[in-house]
Amino acid sequence: REGNLQNINTRNEAIRFLKSGGIVGIFPGGTVATSAKLFSRPLDPFWKRFTSKLILKSEATVVPIFFGGCNSRMFQIASHLSYNLRMALLIREFGRKVDRKVDVAIGEKIGSKYLQRYSRDLDGMMEYLRAQSYLLSNDPNQTFENGLFLG
Repeated sequence: REGNLQNINTRNEAIRFLKSGGIVGIFPGGTVATSAKLFSRPLDPFWKRFTSKLILKSEATVVPIFFGGCNSRMFQIASHLSYNLRMALLIREFGRKVDRKVDVAIGEKIGSKYLQRYSRDLDGMMEYLRAQSYLLSNDPNQTFENGLFLG
């Protein structure tokens, strides 16, 4: 119950911040990409409706961004074995990225008026924004499938 109240307060603060011209970065899957099977490709989980609600309520402009790469195979395997081990290795994964090149692609802004068409289809908005982000990838094998949510 206390966690839900915290989430509502955080969302309301983010809406106020966005309406005042602020910028918020969100990873809509809520966690890092994880392989569905031990040796399959890591994929983002289903993108959460929280993001679409935030966009609609704040009338925010969205700029899709794609970050290339993924965490190590050891991290992917550990993710299937133990949540605690996954969290411990996540810190290691972040450390491995320090001072390393990360491929980033930034798309064109998408206005709030355009996104209003999804006001009754929050999942549809997330599918659309996911596609807009993934289309920025230069990986010819990029997939739009959903991965596991282990967060």
